[in-house]
Amino acid sequence: MSRIRRIFDNETAILSFLMGGDPSLAATGPMAMAMLDAGANGLVIGIPFSDPIEGAAGQKAHLRALASGVSTDDLLRVAGYLRERTVQPVLLQTYLNLPFRYGYDSFLAACSQAGVDGLIIPDLPCEEKGDLLPDAAAHGIDLIPLIAPTSGGRIKDLLAGSPAFAYLPDLPDLTETVRFTKEVTDQSGLPIVIEMPVFEEDRSAALAGAADGILWSGAPGLIDQYGDGAAQPIREALTAIRKALARL
Repeated sequence: MSRIRRIFDNETAILSFLMGGDPSLAATGPMAMAMLDAGANGLVIGIPFSDPIEGAAGQKAHLRALASGVSTDDLLRVAGYLRERTVQPVLLQTYLNLPFRYGYDSFLAACSQAGVDGLIIPDLPCEEKGDLLPDAAAHGIDLIPLIAPTSGGRIKDLLAGSPAFAYLPDLPDLTETVRFTKEVTDQSGLPIVIEMPVFEEDRSAALAGAADGILWSGAPGLIDQYGDGAAQPIREALTAIRKALARL
């Protein structure tokens, strides 16, 4: 069983997102390890992109990371640093343009060498996935697309190749999020992970009841607020999430 699949065995899994290079390259590895110490079951390290399609907090994180001068190779080294220090899964999140420019096989080979377990590509079109799957399989990398209500009849195609989990956005309407989660569960039979940008205990309980895991993406907002002093607020947020899930 893969490192990713194991985190869904006994409890609601928490994956924690951190933009690589935000607030600095030097802080990324230690801050990621602090997330694991605070209760995260796995890590998702973002690779910054110059034209992200995200909310304000996400866009700011990309810009701060790019301003710090971080490169893709830097973040592959961070992944290697993390792999030497933890058995928990380490994933990268990137827009498709980067592995395309890098070369799919070369990029996935570098991920594998660094000890990366999976790759989340939010803008991966169904038509492009077939180009990546053979190289991802050859290098032992789980390719995880974002499944949204707009995916429609392509959900099964997007989940072809049996990724470690299906990744869903947290929709504004909680009832719709729960309904869509059930729809994807019924179609895929895979563990479901829902993004959670902001921790609210009641909402977290509802999401955890519908899914197998959450991907907490609130760290960039805390870094925007606290800068280099964000490590402690991030620890406190993850500790609160873990305690809330333990009460379910």
